[in-house]
Amino acid sequence: MGGRPKPAINYEKAYIEMCKNSWEEDYTKLHQHLLETKQNKFVVYDCRGRGGWGSHIRNLLTSFHFAVISKRAFINECFTPIALDVYLKPRHIRWNYRVNHIGLTERRSFDFKREHVKNYSDAKPYEEMLTYDIEYSPHFMSFGHLVLPNLIKYNYKKSTFPFHMNGCNFYYLFKKSDPLQKRLDEWKEELGFNDNIVLAIHIRHGDAIFAGHFNQWDVRLNGTKDYDFCFECAEKIEKKIGEKYQTKKIIWFLAVDIDWMRTYAKKKYGNKVRHITGPIEHIGRSTKGKEDAGQFTMFLDYFLLQESDYRLYTSESSFDTAVDYITFGRNSAGRVHLEKDKRTCSFPITLLH
Repeated sequence: MGGRPKPAINYEKAYIEMCKNSWEEDYTKLHQHLLETKQNKFVVYDCRGRGGWGSHIRNLLTSFHFAVISKRAFINECFTPIALDVYLKPRHIRWNYRVNHIGLTERRSFDFKREHVKNYSDAKPYEEMLTYDIEYSPHFMSFGHLVLPNLIKYNYKKSTFPFHMNGCNFYYLFKKSDPLQKRLDEWKEELGFNDNIVLAIHIRHGDAIFAGHFNQWDVRLNGTKDYDFCFECAEKIEKKIGEKYQTKKIIWFLAVDIDWMRTYAKKKYGNKVRHITGPIEHIGRSTKGKEDAGQFTMFLDYFLLQESDYRLYTSESSFDTAVDYITFGRNSAGRVHLEKDKRTCSFPITLLH
């Protein structure tokens, strides 16, 4: 075959080509105007106490949508475990603007309920609902993804719309820092991303494995039978890749939340298993002294999962959804289902066509 089946997707270029939404330029001007004229109309997202990166990006983007709809400046106050703008820089708006809170009114919680919706295409009531200078993280009661697209009026109309929408917004808000991009490029070269077809395998054990055991019931994989079934599914997908592209140049990129899984996989499947090094940390419960390195490792895994040719998810995880956002959908992702009475291996849609 002589390399990859196709050039790795340039998501920066895809953002420019696919996210041609008329509201972006208008909101960029509005955001800048609100800051320059000190009108004190903010929607602020605060990361504290809100889980890991998967939860953060979902809730952060929902708050951003609400800021666009309500004509307020979106501000991101994510300073734990490390300030977000160390690794992700502002692209079009100054979401890392430091708000002077002195003398301003604040509302820390605002639950947006279905009965608040009178007209799904009228944004004015949403603007009128926010009466404080600073509105923190408006919370939608499980239906924000149904309401907000109609109000922002995206141009994109395909069936993958929700993921495309969030992907567009991610690239509107963020760009990788130079140190993050440099290390990402180095890892891609070292792991063999540039010369092989990459099947990424994301194994999420659950929050209970991290320090503090803040969700002791969250155990998503249970024992070697589950692990082996995940890897057996990966072997089936690898075989299909080889048949489709007539190649054996296929590697597995392993992203896991527990270190011994790296050793387990490499011992069983050899050098085709590749992974990065660095401390594995839950950014919501980071270990003292490892906050910076742990968050850096998380972002490297995040973007390497994005740049893999195919992905295999092995348990339900909001981190998977966060990866789907920045890849504009889940068509290149398969999934293992580990229910006791129904264990299945689903192939990526794009591999079957």
